[in-house]
Amino acid sequence: MTRILTIASRKGGAGKSTIARAFAVEAAQAGASVELIDMDPQGTVRDWFGRRRGEPPQVTTAEPSTIGRAIKDARAAGRDYVFIDTPPHTDGAMTEAARLSDAVLIPVKPYPDDLVAARATIDIVRTMRRPAVLIINAAPPRAAASGLARSSLARFGLPVVPHDITDRIAHAYASSEGRTAAEYEPGGKAAAEVAAAWAYITAALFS
Repeated sequence: MTRILTIASRKGGAGKSTIARAFAVEAAQAGASVELIDMDPQGTVRDWFGRRRGEPPQVTTAEPSTIGRAIKDARAAGRDYVFIDTPPHTDGAMTEAARLSDAVLIPVKPYPDDLVAARATIDIVRTMRRPAVLIINAAPPRAAASGLARSSLARFGLPVVPHDITDRIAHAYASSEGRTAAEYEPGGKAAAEVAAAWAYITAALFS
């Protein structure tokens, strides 16, 4: 069975592409067949894949009019997981991706503007009636900031991944080489955070 996960946020800079790449590679390293679909016209994931030199996961591009075909092709190819990286500020792409997905992951930075903006994404996901979880991304190392963000997100009534993705330099260094933090520094803190978060997400959304 192919599991479809859309990564969505109407706010730019939430780190959707970093999250999508990190979890797609995490699933692939565990032995799953994975496809990552880039719907963002900026092509962040597409360009990252170009630096990656063809290593899994497979990356394709799509727009709202072609995302259905892309998912159908992924299912025909026997993918275990399909991750969809959506563009910000584009309700049409996000809505169509969410409609065709099994679940939605919403990354949120732990800062006031980002926390307020999360409501717009959550409203779209609820309209589509899809299971969703929130994840705090690019968190500062200080636990206090994330704790306040977690309290603020609780009012939305959605699960929040209990493992933050901290703003660590390993993510940037890895991206420049077409890799993820788990590949760049396998024993590092960034890799451990991604692994713990992905374990929670799979249990919460796909078990």
